Amino acid sequence: MSDEQNLEYLESALRKPVEDPVAYGRDLDAMLTYGSTGQLSEWNLGRETQGTRLGELLEDLRAHGNHKQIGIVKSWIATGAGRPWALYLLKLFNRDVGHAHDIVRALLRDTADGPPYLFVFLIVLAAFYRRDRNVYRALEFSEHARWRNIVNGIVTDGDAAQFIRKLPMPIRYYGGGTNTVLGLYDANFSSPSFDGFNLNAEFLGDLGGGFATADISRATGREWVSLDVNSANPYDHDPDRLIIRHVTPAGRHALLDEDRRWAYIDEQAKIEYRKWSVLDGRPLSEVIGDRKSYSFVSTGFWTSTVRPIDPQRATDRHTYRDTSAMASLRLAELAATGRHVSLFTIERATSVHRRFKTCLMEWRDRKLVTMRLQPNQPSIPKRSGGYAFLLDQIDPSTPFFW
Repeated sequence: MSDEQNLEYLESALRKPVEDPVAYGRDLDAMLTYGSTGQLSEWNLGRETQGTRLGELLEDLRAHGNHKQIGIVKSWIATGAGRPWALYLLKLFNRDVGHAHDIVRALLRDTADGPPYLFVFLIVLAAFYRRDRNVYRALEFSEHARWRNIVNGIVTDGDAAQFIRKLPMPIRYYGGGTNTVLGLYDANFSSPSFDGFNLNAEFLGDLGGGFATADISRATGREWVSLDVNSANPYDHDPDRLIIRHVTPAGRHALLDEDRRWAYIDEQAKIEYRKWSVLDGRPLSEVIGDRKSYSFVSTGFWTSTVRPIDPQRATDRHTYRDTSAMASLRLAELAATGRHVSLFTIERATSVHRRFKTCLMEWRDRKLVTMRLQPNQPSIPKRSGGYAFLLDQIDPSTPFFW
């Protein structure tokens, strides 16, 4: 079937009353994650990196069954078009410059996930380890020459890898959980795609909210409850090294100064929190309580490439696909009760490209009464030449573009 026929089929299935939550959840997941392109799971990287230090690293990870870390490296490269300093670190790694090899190895750690956003972790190193004030201007104004100097300083510092190994939180926290950008979704919450969303529901839940729930409360003028596997209170983690950025009037992403950073941490610490995992098997109504109406937002969790964490296991084999699939099942179970349920998702995937940027859906009496889908934009600018261009930037024999 064509794309349009597939979408018509899914919409027809979703318009039927919710009777079988499992089957309905599958269709809901298919719609929310429709049209994924550029999937890095099919990007082998073997031939492209053969004979390089990165190729050796990937082969070693494959030999030890560390496929999650391979996916992390792919994501680092895929997101390089917008934040090229991560690519620059990988080029230095390939050129065997300074302590780049030790740093990358420390970031991946043999038994844990690495940070999904390498550029965010470089901000952590620059701002909280080297205390390099240049990072503020380099980030806000994308001054690539200044960024190259910052990364050069990190790579030549013999203690950077040791700093990474001694961090008190799991490594993923510093390049994933800390990726909070205030104001990032203001345009989505003020756009026609959000019009009519039920902000007066008895329960307002931010699914997988991380540390952004306080900002969503500001943007919508309502108090939201964080539903997440990890505490929403920054003081339960490592607030001293929590990266918080904001969108400037010019549309750039800049670091908050220390006073404003701590002020936001205090606001986020006040957010009501309910421990919840898509994998724990409990219906959402058991976590939240029985209400007549529920509204949920998800900004970078539901349709993202965030791998779910099983709270019952030290290790698991779940992938990011399970996040959306299980979240869709949990919502279908709630819609099947006949309650008034609303959902608004914002796509923020890094290693795949979804068809829709935002999805607004509303159910009453087990029926979907509203569905509004906003098309997405290409994830990698055409001018970049796609993945081939990004791979060329980490090739040790080529000059760096930025």
